[in-house]
Amino acid sequence: NLNVWYVPEAVKTRYAHLNANWLEMNNRLSKGDLPWYQANINNYVNQIDLFVLALQHYAERKMLLVVAISLA
Repeated sequence: NLNVWYVPEAVKTRYAHLNANWLEMNNRLSKGDLPWYQANINNYVNQIDLFVLALQHYAERKMLLVVAISLA
């Protein structure tokens, strides 16, 4: 569940875009619209990359917090 106070908005937003675009990608592919799918798959993969990057930044911030707390 991403709808909690401690998950950054960047992660929530990236996931929402990724999910919405997946629904469109899946719908088009299910209808056999292969040309549209092929024209848009690279953008979708880029969105996956941006989501993973947002998750990475979130994990890094959590690790910095753990280090700061352990040194205090």
